[in-house]
Amino acid sequence: MLKTHISVPGSLMLLGEHSVLNGGTCLVCSINKRIFIQIIPHKDKKLIIDSDHGWYESSIDNLEDDVRFKFVIEVCKFFKNEISGGIKIHIKSEFSSAIGFGSSAAVTVGTFFALFHFINGFLPDNFFTYKNSLNIVRKIQRWASGADIIASIFGGINEYKQPHNNILKNKAIIKPSIVNYQNTLDLTAVYCGYKKSTDDVINEVIIEEYLHDQDYLIDVQFKQIEECVNEGCIALKNNDLEKLGNLMNDQHNIMDSIGLNTYELQEIHDILTNDHSIYGAKISGSGLGDCIIGLGRSEKWEQDLSERSIIYEKYPIFDLSIDKNGIMVL
Repeated sequence: MLKTHISVPGSLMLLGEHSVLNGGTCLVCSINKRIFIQIIPHKDKKLIIDSDHGWYESSIDNLEDDVRFKFVIEVCKFFKNEISGGIKIHIKSEFSSAIGFGSSAAVTVGTFFALFHFINGFLPDNFFTYKNSLNIVRKIQRWASGADIIASIFGGINEYKQPHNNILKNKAIIKPSIVNYQNTLDLTAVYCGYKKSTDDVINEVIIEEYLHDQDYLIDVQFKQIEECVNEGCIALKNNDLEKLGNLMNDQHNIMDSIGLNTYELQEIHDILTNDHSIYGAKISGSGLGDCIIGLGRSEKWEQDLSERSIIYEKYPIFDLSIDKNGIMVL
């Protein structure tokens, strides 16, 4: 077994939340914030995890659950019968898992990729990594689209579609449709201070709509989001940032109409869209919390503290760019 050290990028959804969960297309990008994972042999038959979240130690033959490391532990269960001896996994992240930068997908992909290489001495096939990582994530998060997994594997901006995604019942995972774009974009992400899991949002809003005979309306809204994605792909090909920004605003309004907006998210959206350096902005992720992402680099947030409004001091802000590299062996 080899000592293995890899890094994997986080991700953000540019367009296509929710419609991608129902077989639609999305635009997802990797960002310049990474998770670093190192695996080294350990003399005892134990799994040891050392990360920003703390310390974990358990017998590999009987892995104990720990909510802090649930994705890593689930990956280790997948490989349990192939691990001879013990392993120590060091995890270091450039971003907090409390913020929706695709940390669950990134740490799952990274751990899967690293463990496969550690055990076999060669790198896994990308589809093999994608399929198994998505199955692992879905054991914990039922409504995982796989989009952030693709971003972490390939890097750049990806037009992604998993035809077997279904809001009521996912079917067997098949090879997805992927188009990779190498555009360079500046992004501004602003965190509202709280977030809800995708599963909670789907249960509270989307499934509730279906159960109350609003499935026609929600399907229309999903199709509207899909249209934003299709036009967004054209805008990317033409490097038309103004058009792409307008489409982000359009999708934000659709998500608002579905019931996925909050006061804080709308306040951030209003700030960003009134900034002449931002082309457009939208809710990032499932909604009811987390981030607003803006296309462009906010100049107002870069002003001296004395020149900023109080609102600008309420929310953490992140200057981001596209990471054109996916998972990397270091």
